[in-house]
Amino acid sequence: MTKQEERALSWLMRDRIWHADMIETLRRSRGEVLYAEEDGVILREKLSGTVLMAVLNPERLSVLYRELGLDKAEQLSVKGKEAAALLQEAFARKIQMSCFNGSFQQGRDAFLRMIPDPENLAKDIRLLTPDYTELVFQNYDMAEDSSYVSGRIAEKKLWGLFEKNGDREELAGFAGIHSEGSMGLLEVLPAYRRKGYAMRLEQFLIGWHLEHGLVPFCQIVIGNEASIALQKKLGIELSEAPMHWME
Repeated sequence: MTKQEERALSWLMRDRIWHADMIETLRRSRGEVLYAEEDGVILREKLSGTVLMAVLNPERLSVLYRELGLDKAEQLSVKGKEAAALLQEAFARKIQMSCFNGSFQQGRDAFLRMIPDPENLAKDIRLLTPDYTELVFQNYDMAEDSSYVSGRIAEKKLWGLFEKNGDREELAGFAGIHSEGSMGLLEVLPAYRRKGYAMRLEQFLIGWHLEHGLVPFCQIVIGNEASIALQKKLGIELSEAPMHWME
């Protein structure tokens, strides 16, 4: 890491959960440090182009927004209500969704002890192929068009859980990794709900990250109590303060 990256990481480590997305962006060598001082950090995620902001003083953020030319960024990830409110009022940015950050911090050994049958963690789960693009898109309401789904499949970052139906296997649910590195895209098709498949899919994702030496992180939409309960069962720690996706 460069000295600037080390300085940014040191500041972000003050709150490992709230800043989990930014910490992992740096650890995975996917982050360009735009600003790193005692009052905050701003990164650009290299692959998605998302700008991630954690700046304590909204007035300072306003100055940085102009100086760094952040009006050109299509998508922002912003920590804190005050910062999001400023960006709305001063720069006409819109909140897409407000979330809690979540992260599994306990390590691989602790995770495997939590799983009843770790040897079968990936049972009936496999990477999806392009012919599943439309079915996934029809059942995932967070994607604006099918190109995002096809992109995740092309990057080998979208998996499906299959259930046998006679001689056939049918897609029961899916989950994956978003373009900026968070776990998500989790959906169980209506006919297969209440079978514990959402938990199985996210357990698989957590295990995949830990196997690859990565710390899993995710965002949970505020008010989605079912998802919040699932994260807690899985040992995911949630931030106390919100983060906001903005366009």
